[in-house]
Amino acid sequence: FRSDDGGKTWQRTSGDQKWMVRPWYYSVVRADPNDANTMYVMNLSTWRSIDGGRTFTRLRVPHGDTHDLWIDPKDSKRLISGNDGGATISVDGGESWSSIMNQPTAQFYHVTTDDQFPYRIYGAQQDNTTVSTLSRSDDGIISREDWYSVGGGESGYIAPKPGDPNTVIAGTYTGTLTRYDVRTHDSKDISVGLNNYDGLPASAVPNRFQWTFPILYSRHRPNELYVAANRVFRSTNDGDSWEVVSPDLTLHDPATLGPVGGPVTLDMTGTEWYASIFALAESPVTAGVFWAGSDDGLIHLTRDGAKAWTNVTPRDMAKFTRVSIIEPSHFDAGTAYVAANRYQLDDLRPYLWKTTDFGRSWTRIDAGIPSGAYTRTIREDPVRRGLLFVGTEIGLWYSTDDGGQWRSLQLNLPRVSVRDLHVHGGDLIAATHGRAFWVLDDLSPLRQMTDAIRAEAVHLFVPDTAIRFAGGSRRSDDAGENPPCCLTVNYWLRERVTTPVTLEFRDAAGKSIRTFTSAKPASDSAKKADSTNNRLQPQPRDTLAEKRRGSRSLADDTLAFAPSDSVVTARPGLNRFVWSLLYPATREVKGVVNDEGATNGPAITPGSYTVRLTVAGQSHDQPVVLRADPRLRATQADYDAQLALALQVQQTTNELSDAVGRIIDLQHQIDERVEHAKKQSYSARIDSAATPLRRKLEAIRDSLVEVHSHADQITLHYPIRLYNMLLSLAGMVQSSQSAPTKQEGEVYRDLAMQVARHVTRLRALETNDVAAFNRMMRDLDVPAVVTGK
Repeated sequence: FRSDDGGKTWQRTSGDQKWMVRPWYYSVVRADPNDANTMYVMNLSTWRSIDGGRTFTRLRVPHGDTHDLWIDPKDSKRLISGNDGGATISVDGGESWSSIMNQPTAQFYHVTTDDQFPYRIYGAQQDNTTVSTLSRSDDGIISREDWYSVGGGESGYIAPKPGDPNTVIAGTYTGTLTRYDVRTHDSKDISVGLNNYDGLPASAVPNRFQWTFPILYSRHRPNELYVAANRVFRSTNDGDSWEVVSPDLTLHDPATLGPVGGPVTLDMTGTEWYASIFALAESPVTAGVFWAGSDDGLIHLTRDGAKAWTNVTPRDMAKFTRVSIIEPSHFDAGTAYVAANRYQLDDLRPYLWKTTDFGRSWTRIDAGIPSGAYTRTIREDPVRRGLLFVGTEIGLWYSTDDGGQWRSLQLNLPRVSVRDLHVHGGDLIAATHGRAFWVLDDLSPLRQMTDAIRAEAVHLFVPDTAIRFAGGSRRSDDAGENPPCCLTVNYWLRERVTTPVTLEFRDAAGKSIRTFTSAKPASDSAKKADSTNNRLQPQPRDTLAEKRRGSRSLADDTLAFAPSDSVVTARPGLNRFVWSLLYPATREVKGVVNDEGATNGPAITPGSYTVRLTVAGQSHDQPVVLRADPRLRATQADYDAQLALALQVQQTTNELSDAVGRIIDLQHQIDERVEHAKKQSYSARIDSAATPLRRKLEAIRDSLVEVHSHADQITLHYPIRLYNMLLSLAGMVQSSQSAPTKQEGEVYRDLAMQVARHVTRLRALETNDVAAFNRMMRDLDVPAVVTGK
């Protein structure tokens, strides 16, 4: 309709049926501020009319279900479309649009993982596909190539089969259920019944499947697959047939089963089917114990494998409360936790319950979570009893005393609806509705933190088991982040400390591998001293800790909790350090190009180690366990052999670099003596002695290192010497996580012999020629050349 008199009268311009499709969900109209006859209508697509709404053409935006459009009041060709894929921009009136693949705005309903390494994360995203994505990638970042859909649809649960991650069950609305084969990409419909009841009210369908209905494989009998509508169904053949194993477990008030939408248009997509089982979970402790919660306020329990069900609804749970998640305890079959909500009834308070006696009695445990943070999910940590995590409409909370007290765990998580949580190993994974998946790496501080630890001046937490993972971790603007690689160390400082904080890593024999410190480098001489022993590694200062609280526009805890990436911090509270597992780097020859070689230190082998934290002279030790990448076939002997050769190559390279440094230093001193003697009567004598000595030194240097190679690829003109041969060999030896080849050992022995021969020549030169030169200098009463500097 159009009005030209401010709404006094209206004229219908189009009666096309597509304008009445889901008007409550779509049908946003936008008028061009620069042209009275140009207007847009948003629904499944975006439509434009340039004749006052009489005829329309479709704009090809990158994603369907369009809900809003911004038109630049100064330039109508500049548009921003808001759709279920995100936001997309056009600067040419809709002829072309920017990508939506640069916005992590997925709206996930639930999250789960499989049992492979690296594990994959699964979820269904609103108005998009299901997703299976790597939790970490061998490429250092989690890119588009690392995720794919696994059948199902936008709204459902996903259940990878235990022990067989290539079989994935996924669902979506009206009971649609698929079995996806990751290897063949075959997606088979295994729905319990007909999967299309569009337009029918809940009272007219045989099984009332929720928009996001539960799907799970049994923890104890992996061949048993369960799904829930208003009744629970079981399959023992991955969905090729089903049996009913429960009665209707909902309140099913007839008033809630009628048509939805109206009074002008109905809207029965299955989205609003009511009186269904919203939560279904099996006890991880005892086989046959299942809990079911409905979206209209009932909880049922079976303890005999679904033969008989008992109503165990809390007495103070109001009618029509949605039971969002039931979390059976990992420690006791009779204990379970419930997250529920009533926001659809204009009640924005959190609702959390706990039972310890199979539902005979319940206790509310949501005190301290504010109104407005209505509860979507609750999960129990499988390691520390009493450690709970709660996802709410406005963020994340945790408790270490079984729900007695709650603290925010927001950190750098966007302020967003957290629909589900999942604990995998030491990781907490959040499925957000609008900001995709987020993972909190390494829960070990939360698993170990107590009030007594908070009172300590210094505490070093036991590190979680580390994996020798070669993929590393790097940053990218358009990809997911790998977890920090590879060993995370957490420590607590009650107050700011002014003395250096050091972290030292030792092998099983107690030998120091590497030490890091918060102390600033004292001087260039200190750096030079460190480059000799290569043990103590002064790090860049912690600039974040020097900022005044509240001086950043971003929340102060955003980066304060981020891993320090080998920077030892000394902040009050929790500090987190990440070690790459590498020995100190090889000492490089300054100014000489590295021609495709490796200078990073070798990685430590799988095994047992110790980390030592030293603050104000007091040391604190904790054990460290490093395990091999389970995908690899290398043995411990393979890792040991690789490290032994890599360290030998590095030691020889360091000896070469030190020798070159000594030569350069000697040459500089000789040049200085010659320059200072130019106006002296004995200048010719010094010059005649210095020239052949310098020539001999240069001959050794030229044999060891590429004296003319300073730019990339210049070695194609100036041949490489022993230095770059050793660097290349280091890269070969460390190219994979496996034993070195026979020929790599042979190459090393050959190169090492050559280096030793030239270093022996240098020592002889220092002992004889340089000593003779110095005797002459002393006879002339001129400062001698210092060797070994």
